[in-house]
Amino acid sequence: MNNPNVEEELLTAENEIYKCPSCGANLKYEAANSGLKCDYCGYELNMKGETSDIENDFLSVDKHQKWGENVQTAICKNCGSHNVIESSTISFNCPFCNSPTIISVEEFEGLKPDRVIPFKIDLKTANQNYTNWIKKKFFAPNNVKKNIPNPINSSIYLPSWTYDSESFSEYRGRLGKHYTVTVGSGKNRRTVTRTRWFRISGVHKKTIDDILICSGNKIRQEDLDKISPFDTNNSYVFDDRYLAGHSAEHYNIPVDKGWDRAQNIIKQEIRSEILNKYIYDVVDYLNFTPVYTNIKYKYVVLPVWLSSFTYKNKKYHYLVNGETGKISGNYPKSVWKILFVTLLVIGIIAAMLYFIYFNY
Repeated sequence: MNNPNVEEELLTAENEIYKCPSCGANLKYEAANSGLKCDYCGYELNMKGETSDIENDFLSVDKHQKWGENVQTAICKNCGSHNVIESSTISFNCPFCNSPTIISVEEFEGLKPDRVIPFKIDLKTANQNYTNWIKKKFFAPNNVKKNIPNPINSSIYLPSWTYDSESFSEYRGRLGKHYTVTVGSGKNRRTVTRTRWFRISGVHKKTIDDILICSGNKIRQEDLDKISPFDTNNSYVFDDRYLAGHSAEHYNIPVDKGWDRAQNIIKQEIRSEILNKYIYDVVDYLNFTPVYTNIKYKYVVLPVWLSSFTYKNKKYHYLVNGETGKISGNYPKSVWKILFVTLLVIGIIAAMLYFIYFNY
């Protein structure tokens, strides 16, 4: 039976290591029961996430805001990652490279997350998803398909910015449409391709909704994109308890620099949307400068499983979206399978050449 007084205390606590009221062990947020759980005595506290439509005004951001007094940044001396930890922690293993980290306690500055997407995929499911994924890879060794050799797993909340805005663009450009004509006569008669150019101009309006920018320094944007999407529009109001038992990376890219990166993505989308209005074969130039209004942002931490294993003295890494289970990563390849396919292809080509040579 859960003690309601203890639950109230847990509900109002911030930036603390949550202790089990029954046995005193550390509680951990678990995807299976969507709440805190004690692995020692089985105590559970269910959590009901709160959603919100409120977002922050980009022009009034306070970049020197403090997260809280009881947190600090642990910088891994091996890989350089910045991790959010409790002030009472004296050592821990880096979730990115698994090396011990020596902590120098410094004043923690930085925005506190606005939203969190809790883990919905547990460790067993994450590894099973990878196993299912690698089984579809023909060149993967059979013994790896059966069992991942001693995987190392870390559950981490990755920092990200999302941006909303309205954009207005005036554009001008020149596009070309190819056509063919026949020229010359006699032996010099031939078909050539020419281009008919035409100019375009107009205005383009676009509503930007939750452009997602990875703001850490250990996972690349393209790697995060491979395991996206994350349902950031339905993320929960941030609550420290979701971090219980998991790691969290501190952002390395500030909110203004994240907006610079977001604009590069938005400009590519605007360019594609403008060109989709026309029928063309080639672009000579297309000039436009978006004007952004009503820029909003939020700081969302995303659940990701970082996993790796060693096979024949080589390390392989994979990521699992902690919300959807989507996989991205690499895997070992069997030399014998590659050799077999190569010899098979060579044999087929040799047979075709033999058939052609002796039948014509």
